[in-house]
Amino acid sequence: METDKSEWKLHNRILESCGMAVVNRMYRRGFTGNIFSMNALELDKAIETIEDLDISLPLWFAKNREEQVQTHREINRLFHNFLASAKTLVDHTRIFMETYYARSALEKRYAERLQKTLADDELCAFVHDLRNYMLHYGLPYTQMHLSFENDGNGGQHSSAGVSLDKKRLREWSGWKGKSKRFLDNQGDAVGVRQITASYTAKIKEFNDWLDQEIKLHHATDLEELHALQKEYQTRYPRAKSEDS
Repeated sequence: METDKSEWKLHNRILESCGMAVVNRMYRRGFTGNIFSMNALELDKAIETIEDLDISLPLWFAKNREEQVQTHREINRLFHNFLASAKTLVDHTRIFMETYYARSALEKRYAERLQKTLADDELCAFVHDLRNYMLHYGLPYTQMHLSFENDGNGGQHSSAGVSLDKKRLREWSGWKGKSKRFLDNQGDAVGVRQITASYTAKIKEFNDWLDQEIKLHHATDLEELHALQKEYQTRYPRAKSEDS
């Protein structure tokens, strides 16, 4: 009975430790990041399939018109999810930092890194305003395209993909300074995959950095948690065996 009581006390110390609070906090934070990452991956894979003409060429045949329409609809669905989750991750990260790290040294480092890498980035501004375009104006006008060009040696080069129509985007009056400059510097057709892949890489780099900074900020708490867990496994090996 005394052994059971001691085990219970140590188990509760683990559950109630500051380190476990950090682990649980990071676990919950990971859900939003995963939603964004999976939406980005699904969109990228769908457009990659369209760009691979060995797979997608039949879509352009007249007899497969309905399949092409359905494919285009699916691209728009995935693009919608990407834009929505991109802004969700931004908002959730801001709230996360305000809730747990307000006026801390970590919040200061976070704000400095944000300002240095993302705050003035025209691509990021464009993606965020494009989400507002989608929410308040309409679905961004996307085009699936197939083109053939002479390669100069008597042959042809073919390409396919998905793009945004710059002229139609400019009809919206909601573009702000940085996003407007980004749009001004694009060609008539703005490649969706190029935009989303570049944005995703920037956000992944920032969030990987932030996760590491959170762990460093709580290094002492996490070391204490690991020590308690090791003590528990050493003193009560049967519990570890039962859990496996």
